[in-house]
Amino acid sequence: MTHDFPVPGWDRYESIEFIGEGGMGRVYRARDPRLGRWVAIKIIRQGSADIQERFMREARAQARIEHPHICPIHEVGTVGDFPYIAMHYVHGESLEKASARLTLDQKVALLAQVADAIHAAHRLGIVHRDIKPANIMLEPDAVGGWHPFVTDFGLARDTETDGTTVTGAVLGSPLFMAPEQAKGALSRVDRRTDVYGLGATLYFLLTGRPPVQGDNVFQVIMRLAHEEPEPPRRHDASIPRDLETVVLKCLEKEPQRRYESAQALATDLRHYLDGEPIAAHRASLWYRGVKLVRRHRLASAVIAVAAVAVLAAVLMAVKARQDAAHQAALAQQFGAAAKETEGFLRVAHMLPLHDIRRERTVIRERMAQVRQAMREAGRLADSPGYYALGRGHLALQEYEAARGALRQAWDAGFRTPDAAYATGLLLGLLYQVEREAADRISNAELRAARLEEIEREFRLPALDFLRRGAGAQVESPLYVEGLIALYEGRHDDALTLAGRGFRQSPWMYELKRLEGDVHLSRGSDRVNTGRYEQAAKDFQRAGEAYRAAAEMAHSDPALYEQVAALHLARLTRARNALDRVQAIAADGLSACEQALQADPERGSAFSLKSEIIRLQADVLAENGHDPMPVIARAAVAAAEGVRLDRNNPAAWVTLGDAMQRKGVFLSYRGEDPTPALTEAIGRYGQALKLNPRQFLAHHRLGQSHRLIAEHLLNQGRDPVAELALASQALERARELAPKAYSLYNTLGNTHALEAEYRSDHDQDPRPALEHAVRAYEQGLALNPRLTKLLCNRGMAFETRARYEARHGIDPAPALRQAIADHRRADAEEPDSAWILNNLGFANAQLAWDNLQNGRDPAPPLAEALRALERAHAINPEDSYIVDNLAFAHLIQARGEWARGGSPGAELQRAGDLLRRELELNAEERWPYVGLARRSLFEAQLAADSGRDAAALFQQARGWAARGIARCGGIPELHLLAAEVELARAAWTQRRGRDAWAALDETARRLEADAVRGADRAERSLLLAECRLRQAANASDGLTVRERLAQVEQMLDESAAINSRRARLGAVRAALLLRRAAAAPAGEREALRADARRLQTEAFRLNPLLRLEVGDLFAGR
Repeated sequence: MTHDFPVPGWDRYESIEFIGEGGMGRVYRARDPRLGRWVAIKIIRQGSADIQERFMREARAQARIEHPHICPIHEVGTVGDFPYIAMHYVHGESLEKASARLTLDQKVALLAQVADAIHAAHRLGIVHRDIKPANIMLEPDAVGGWHPFVTDFGLARDTETDGTTVTGAVLGSPLFMAPEQAKGALSRVDRRTDVYGLGATLYFLLTGRPPVQGDNVFQVIMRLAHEEPEPPRRHDASIPRDLETVVLKCLEKEPQRRYESAQALATDLRHYLDGEPIAAHRASLWYRGVKLVRRHRLASAVIAVAAVAVLAAVLMAVKARQDAAHQAALAQQFGAAAKETEGFLRVAHMLPLHDIRRERTVIRERMAQVRQAMREAGRLADSPGYYALGRGHLALQEYEAARGALRQAWDAGFRTPDAAYATGLLLGLLYQVEREAADRISNAELRAARLEEIEREFRLPALDFLRRGAGAQVESPLYVEGLIALYEGRHDDALTLAGRGFRQSPWMYELKRLEGDVHLSRGSDRVNTGRYEQAAKDFQRAGEAYRAAAEMAHSDPALYEQVAALHLARLTRARNALDRVQAIAADGLSACEQALQADPERGSAFSLKSEIIRLQADVLAENGHDPMPVIARAAVAAAEGVRLDRNNPAAWVTLGDAMQRKGVFLSYRGEDPTPALTEAIGRYGQALKLNPRQFLAHHRLGQSHRLIAEHLLNQGRDPVAELALASQALERARELAPKAYSLYNTLGNTHALEAEYRSDHDQDPRPALEHAVRAYEQGLALNPRLTKLLCNRGMAFETRARYEARHGIDPAPALRQAIADHRRADAEEPDSAWILNNLGFANAQLAWDNLQNGRDPAPPLAEALRALERAHAINPEDSYIVDNLAFAHLIQARGEWARGGSPGAELQRAGDLLRRELELNAEERWPYVGLARRSLFEAQLAADSGRDAAALFQQARGWAARGIARCGGIPELHLLAAEVELARAAWTQRRGRDAWAALDETARRLEADAVRGADRAERSLLLAECRLRQAANASDGLTVRERLAQVEQMLDESAAINSRRARLGAVRAALLLRRAAAAPAGEREALRADARRLQTEAFRLNPLLRLEVGDLFAGR
C-alpha cells in the first residue's frame, strides 16, 4: 500500500497507488481481490460538509447513468472517515493528452460518442457542468480504436432536486465553462450548459487551445461573459467550415441559440462525418451586429435604447406569432407526408407477394423531399420534420433509424400524443424482436439476464410512451390497448382486445399479427417453465393467427419473419427428433424465403435463416451426422445478413455464432478450429464496437477464446494468452449481467483451465485456482444449489491436489474438499452421469495416493467404483467416464496384487474399457496413457513371475509412441515413454543381459526438452534410477564413484521438490547398498543398515515398488 493513502491497512483493496489529483480529492489505482479487477478509487482530501455532499452527489449522479461512455461506478462507501467511490479503471489517458495524436475524424467521432453519453445523463435530469478534455478518458478498444469515458460528475446538478451548490457559486473549469456559469446564474444552468462544454472541448481539439484565455481566472471569467471566441479557422485555416459552424453554435452566449440538446450536436457531428449537410447555420449578419452592439452597451444605449425597446417588443410579438403559425403548418405538412408514406406502404404490403423494393424507393424519395423542406425551412422544421422521418423509417421497418429520428423529434420538443404513440410502437417492436431472440437462449440464467436487460431498454419505455400516446389518431384504439396488455404480460386480456379490435376493423391485419405475437410470447414463457404441452398449443395458435394475417398482407416481410421466429421457438423443443427438426426447419426457411421475396435486401431475414440452419447443424451433429456442409450454409446466410445490415450488432453476433459452431464441429473431427474461431472473435468484436454493452457478445467472445485455448491445450501448446483474453471478455460479461451465475461458472472454468495447464507443465497453478474458486463461490452465493458450480469447484480442488502431490504436500485434504462438493452436487442431482464421473474420479485419485503412501485405498476406491459404474450405466458413450472407470480398475488391480491376490480380472476389465475409449476418442492422450500403463503393469507382473515380458513391454512402448504421435506437445507422455523404457531396461538387467542401450535411451528421453515441462521431481528420480543402473556396467568413461555422485545429486534435486515419494527412499536405499559394496569394511554395515531401513519403509508405504525397483535389491 502506498504511503500517501489516508487509511493504512485497508483490506478491501490491494496494491493501492496514487495516480492523480482532482478538485475535491485524490485518485488511486487499486486491485479488487474479490472480483480480480483493477479499479480507480476517488477519495476526499478535505472534510467540509459541502465537499462531502458534492462528492456523494457525484457518486449518486454517475451511478444512475447506464451508458457505455459513462465511466461505471462499482462501489460507494466510507473507509475510516473518508468517503470513497470505486469506479472502472480506464487503461488509457485523457482526451486532453491524446488529442495531438488523433486524426480530425477521430476527434469528431469521439466527441459525438461523448455527446451521446451526456445526452443519456440529461434524460435523467443530470447536468454535468464540468465537461472538458481532461474529464474524458480514452481506453483502447479491441479493434484498434478508442473508447471514451466521461468521468468526474463532481459538479453534476440533478435538475429534479434543489441541489446543494451554494447559490451564485462559480463552479467548473473556467477555460471551458459556459457564460451563465461564469456569471453564477445557476437558475439558467441546464442541458445547454453542457452543450457549451462540448463545444469548448471540440474547439480545443481543433485548435489546441480553449475558446477563451487569460492571464488569470478573473480575466478568463470576464472575457467569457463579455467577449466572443475567435472562430477556429483564424487559428487554423484548414479546419472545415462546417466544424467551425458547429463549434460556434455550441459557444453561443445565449443558451437558446445553442443546440437544443447534446443529441442534436451528436447528430450534426455524424452528419459531418458522413458527408451530409449539417443542421447548424452561421449566425446572420443582423445577429452578429446585435452582438456587437451588446459588447458596446454604453455607447449604443445612449443612441437607441428607447427605439429599440419599442421596436423589439413589436417585432418579437409578430415573429413569435409567425413562427408558431409556420411551425404548425410545417407540422401539418410533414404529418400528412408521414401518413401518406405509411398508407402507401401498407397498400404495397396487402398486394400479392412481390418485391416491394420499388415501393420502398418511392418512400425514400418522399423522405428526401421532407429533408429538403427541413433544410429550406430552418430550425422551425426540425421537430416536425424528424417526426415525419421517424414515421417513414418505421413504415420501412428500419427500426434503428426510426428510433434515432423519433428521439430527435422528441428532444426538440415535438411531444404530441402521435409522437408518443409512434415511439411506443417502435420500442415495442424492438422489444419483441429482442425478447424472441432472448427466449432462444438455452441457458436459463443468461436468458433471464438478457430479459432483464431488454425490459429496461425497451419494454418499460414502450409502455410509458404508449400510455403517453392516449389521444393519438390511431386506426384502432383496441390495438394500442392490446399492445400494452401484451407488454405487461396480460396475455388473456391482450387476446380479448385483439379479437374485439379485429371484429371492429377486419381489414387491419396488424390485429391478427398481435394475436399471433401473444400466443408466441405465452408459448415461450411456458417452454421456459417446462410446460411443453401447453406451449405446443400456443405455438399452433400463433401459426394460425400469422397465416390469417398473411392472407391479408401477402408482401409484409416482417410478418414472415415472425413466422420464422415461431419455427425457431419450436425448434428449441424438438432437438431429440431429427425428422421433426428437419420438418420445422423447412417451414422456418420457407418463411425466410417469403420474407426475402418481399424484400431481397432484408438483412434480418438472412440472419434468421442462419439461426435456423445452425440449429439444424447442431441436431445433425447430436445424431451422428456430418454437420459441416450445413454449418457452411449458415455462415453464408449470416454473412449476407451482415452485408445488408452492417450497423446491426445482432447480425454480427449471428455470424459469430455460425463461425463458433463451425470451430466446435472442426474440433470434434480432430481438425484445427482456430481459423473459424478467430473469425468468430472478429465478428463478436464488430458487434461490440456497435454496442459495447451486449453481455452475450462478451460471453461468446470469451467462449471462443476459451475454445482456442482448449485446442492449444490438447495439442500440448501454451493456452495462457488465449485464456487471459477469455477471462477479460467473460469478466466484462459478468459486470454487465452480475446476476447470471452461469457467467461465474464459465469464468471459473477458464481460470481452472489455466491452472490445469500450469499444473501439467510443472508451474504453480494456485493463483489461477484462487481466481477459479472465487468465481465459483460468487456464483454459489447467487445459487447455492447449482450443481455445475459445485462440481467445478470440486475439480479445482482436484487440480490443486495434483499440484500438491507433485510438490510433497499431502493432497488428501484438497481431495476430500473435492469429494464433499461432488457429494453435495450428487445429492441435488442424483442421476447425473457428469456429477457421478467427477465424484468417482476424485475418489479414485485419493485411493491412488493412499495406495502409494501407506494408507488404505479401499474406502475411496469402493466409492469411486460405485459412482463410476453408475455414471457408465447412464452414459456408456462418454469417453471420460470410460477412462476414469478404467483408471479405477487399474488401481483395483494394483491393490489386489499388493495384497497378494490376482489382478487378472481387473486388468481385463480395464483393458476392455480402454479399448472402448480409444474407439470413442482417439484424439486425446487419455486412452494412450491408460493403455501404456496397463501394458507396463502387465509386463512388470510377467517379469516378476519369470515369464517373457518382451511383447508386453513392446506394447507399452507402442501405446506411448502413439500418444506422442497424436499429442506430442504434452510432457507427461514423454515422461511415460521414458518410464516404460527404464522398466524395460530393468527387466533386461534382471535377466543378466546388457541393458546399456535401453538405459542410454531412457537417459536421452529424460534429458530431452520435450519432457522438461513434466513433473520435475519424478523426472529427477527416474534419471537417478537410470544412472544408478548404468553404474553397474558403465561404459562411458565415468568411474562408479562419479556415477554414484551423480545419482545422489539427482536424488537430492528430486527430494527438494517432493520428499514424499516412497520410490525416492527405495532408490536412495539402493544407492547406499552400492556405496556399501565399495566402502571400507568398517563403514559397510552402517551403510547397509541405513539401506535396509529406507527400503523397508519404502516398501511398506508402497508395496508396488517390489515390482518397479525390487531387482535393485536382489542378492543384496
